[in-house]
Amino acid sequence: MRGTTEFARLRLLAGVLLSVLVAAPSAAFAEDSNAKATATMSDAFQGLGVESSDPIQFEAESLEVRESDSMAIFSGNVIARQNKTVLKSQKLTVYYQGQMGQGAQKVSRIHATGNVLVTSGPQTASGNEAVFDTIGRTITVTGNVVLTQGQNVIRGPKLVIDIATSQATMAGGRVQMLIEPKSLESSGKTN
Repeated sequence: MRGTTEFARLRLLAGVLLSVLVAAPSAAFAEDSNAKATATMSDAFQGLGVESSDPIQFEAESLEVRESDSMAIFSGNVIARQNKTVLKSQKLTVYYQGQMGQGAQKVSRIHATGNVLVTSGPQTASGNEAVFDTIGRTITVTGNVVLTQGQNVIRGPKLVIDIATSQATMAGGRVQMLIEPKSLESSGKTN
C-alpha cells in the first residue's frame, strides 16, 4: 500500500512539474512504455507563424530563395522573431504558399536545424531540430530536447506541441525532470 501511495505522489509531482514548465493552469501525467509525459501549454510557444498573423522578422548570414520550390533557406546564426517568441538556429528553411508578386504569401512550415533554441517569455526549448507546422498546427522539437522555465527542467528525445489543443508531449524515450521545490509553492501547488 505504501508503494502505491509513493507512486501516486510521483505521478502528481511529475504532472505539477510539467504544468510549471509550460505555465499551464492544469496538467495531466501519462505513463507508458515510451516514458511519455503530457501537459497542457500556455500560449507562450504559439509564435513563429503557427498561431499568429503578426509578421516574422528573419536575420541570417545568407539567404537563398528557391521560388520554384516555394522555399527560402536562411544560413548562419539565424534569428527569427515574432512577438515575444525568438528562434535561433544555424539553418532555417521556410516553406511558403503562394507566388511572389501574386497576392499574399503564407508560411506553411519552418524547419530549423543546428543548435535550435526557442525562447518565449520565461520559457526556453532547445534541441537539434525543430519544425513549426502552421497547417498541422504543431511544433516538434527533436534531438536532446531541453524544456525549461526558471530552474525547472525537463529533458527528453522529442517534444510535440499541438497548438489546437495546447497539449504538450515529451516522448520517444527516457524523460528526465528536475523540479525546484520553491516553484511549486509559488504556483500554489503543494503536496
